[in-house]
Amino acid sequence: NGANWSERWAGTNAIGTSILLKQPVQIFSSEHFAQSCHDWVCSSAPVLNPLTNELLGVINLSTTTSSFNPISMMKTIEIANLIERILTHNYYQAREMIQTAYIEAISKWKNRVIILCDTKGKILKANSDIPHDEVTSLLSYTIENHLSSDVIEWENEANINGQTYQVKYKNLIWCEQFLGIIAILEKKDRIYKPTHNQHAKYSFRNLIGQSDAFNKILH
Repeated sequence: NGANWSERWAGTNAIGTSILLKQPVQIFSSEHFAQSCHDWVCSSAPVLNPLTNELLGVINLSTTTSSFNPISMMKTIEIANLIERILTHNYYQAREMIQTAYIEAISKWKNRVIILCDTKGKILKANSDIPHDEVTSLLSYTIENHLSSDVIEWENEANINGQTYQVKYKNLIWCEQFLGIIAILEKKDRIYKPTHNQHAKYSFRNLIGQSDAFNKILH
């Protein structure tokens, strides 16, 4: 912990060069920039995100020159490939989980806007043509302010395209990993509209009193 093997700070070495090139690298003895590493043979292979090709880390195997084995490079690549296969498997499992959560939300919350977004607030799926820019901005802000919280579900109001919505949020967690959020939006109607079968239980005709003060208040 704390060692920095980037090429900038350690010169040519298997880890730093592998990070720079995103390729497997093997550095022999005096090929290392640092003289203190000349007794070593180091084999490194990058671990890349299978979907984005983003560098996630490096597997490095270091041995002394006297105990060097020709298969060390092959072993390092094999371990990195195994990790990438596990990541790919986990990704598809996670994607299936959030798809299922979205479908279940649509079935449960009929006649409401259901939005599925990723960890950055980007909309992955929505069952409405609600303005995506405003919703993405809202969800990004919401995620940023709840990442450090242990709360899984919460509610608040939001104004989207001039309309007020009551929004129910639900974090999607899989294997202790945050995958995104499902937002359930219900338009808030502040005007009370009675149905046809409703009627007032009491009317002015039910009031009893004939004094001047009573009639004045009634008026």
